[in-house]
Amino acid sequence: SRKRTDSPSTNTRKSPKRGVNPFGNLPLSEDIIVEEREAVQQFKDGILDTEVWFVALGAELADNAGIKNFIREHKEELRGSIVIDLDGMGAGNLTLIEEEGKVRRIKASARIKRYVNKAASALGMRVESGKMNWRNSATYMIGRNGLPTIHLVGMENGTPARAGKADDTFENLDLAVLEQNCDYLVELLRTI
Repeated sequence: SRKRTDSPSTNTRKSPKRGVNPFGNLPLSEDIIVEEREAVQQFKDGILDTEVWFVALGAELADNAGIKNFIREHKEELRGSIVIDLDGMGAGNLTLIEEEGKVRRIKASARIKRYVNKAASALGMRVESGKMNWRNSATYMIGRNGLPTIHLVGMENGTPARAGKADDTFENLDLAVLEQNCDYLVELLRTI
């Protein structure tokens, strides 16, 4: 069976127009781009056996319109998948949201917790646990539609790190935290 994992980021199904470099504004040499492409292709050859979709949902504040539309359009393709939602990964403490939703709550299953803890153990790190009972996130909408979810958040003081605050800027990303969380995410994908 084929496994899929989703997280809000970019949709790999849409490719940029031919001749347009999506990294044109970044100071990347052609050698770096080739090296990164080769690293991603290696995942296909045994490092990971999980199909990954990166999906930028948006519209979370508009009654989760982005995830509702995504589920409606891809419900059949999502059967058997595990959806990973990422928030605030460049700051705060990496946290598994074990319970969320304003009224009708959803909870992370024991299987999901095992995956999360096994990946953390493999890297010698700790993933904290938390709740978001004050909002209906995209993860909440996915869970209400019967799909297993993993909601990982960089948390500070009980909320996603810097979310919606004046200091929520690129310059305030903690690159060491972001790199550690990316390494964790790859290990989690290997674990699933």
